[in-house]
Amino acid sequence: MPILAGGKLAGKAGRTSIGALNVLTDSEKLDTQTLPRRNFSVLRIKRDVLARSNVGFIWVNKQSEVSEGGWGDYNRAGGLDFSFSPSTAVNVQAFYARTWDTEQEDVDDARYLRFSYSGTKYAGSATVLDVEDNFEPETGFVNRRRGIRGFRRYNVNLSYLPRPKVANIRNLRFTPDIQVIEDDEGEVPFQRFRLDGVLALQTADRFLVRVERTRDVVTRTFRPSSKRPDVAIPPEEYTFTSFRLGPDTANYRKLQLDFDFLVGTYYTGHLYRVTAENAYRPNGRLGIELIYDGNWIRLPQANLNIQALSTRLIYSFTTDFFFKIFAQWNSDSESVGANFLLNYRFRPGSDIFFVYDHGFGTDDDLHQTSRAVLLKVSYLIGL
Repeated sequence: MPILAGGKLAGKAGRTSIGALNVLTDSEKLDTQTLPRRNFSVLRIKRDVLARSNVGFIWVNKQSEVSEGGWGDYNRAGGLDFSFSPSTAVNVQAFYARTWDTEQEDVDDARYLRFSYSGTKYAGSATVLDVEDNFEPETGFVNRRRGIRGFRRYNVNLSYLPRPKVANIRNLRFTPDIQVIEDDEGEVPFQRFRLDGVLALQTADRFLVRVERTRDVVTRTFRPSSKRPDVAIPPEEYTFTSFRLGPDTANYRKLQLDFDFLVGTYYTGHLYRVTAENAYRPNGRLGIELIYDGNWIRLPQANLNIQALSTRLIYSFTTDFFFKIFAQWNSDSESVGANFLLNYRFRPGSDIFFVYDHGFGTDDDLHQTSRAVLLKVSYLIGL
């Protein structure tokens, strides 16, 4: 989506934070449709209250140009939220939101409530998210499951953190976690139980072991690979189990290694997965990151090998001048992308950003699919 112009204003006066954003995008022709010119606006106000709490309001508006002239099509969302912390260990968060749309006669809402406790030996949280059928913030998204519009999602987890006086162990962490999704008819199409065990050392290195049991009621056929649309998971009730383990080294190390190995059943077959997130930072100027995600899915219909590889290089000439280069390859989408960012801070709180992005397809041969250039200037005004 080509951006014609945009601006953002953000700041804080006393205990009140204010942010405003406006972006104008041009029309764009795609393979099967033409996207109209659009204007996006966001207003966010947050007020700090008491010692560790806040209340807030957000308004999001998307106006689309219509063929008859004018900007008659809209999608709007408004919401209220708060975060209340009577102590450093207890926190309660909630929001209420509503959307309006020219294509929807009925307006619908979303509600969220979360309670969390974080102690030195025990911790836990309980969360409920309630989303109605026609709640649809188009500037953003709602993570709905296939075939479900209105739903309620429940999450509960409890953690026990013993500190055994053994060798170099800082603590152990045992966390059972339950997630249940209920549709608007009271049916439960998804359940997941997860048990994590984490060993943390005094050096801040960690080792994770996870066992997960999932029940998923598939009501619509879905395809796990976009490259192989002939391979589909049929509607049915599935139950599968996975086992995952791997080390994670501390962030302060020059060489950071994070590996995960997963094996388990997956719908009609089996899944084997390897992920690696590694970083090398020899000094305060240079950083190199390498991320690999490999999935080997074995189904009766076919075998699928889906892999993604990305790398990022960061170099700082000074504390106020640095650049980033990011490149990614995905075997399933048959794409390669590269991104270059240059950031110069010409005064405290004020920056110039230059971004160049280039995308390529690799399905038949290497060919260009997208290209974009972005210039952004931020300026801090002291009042």
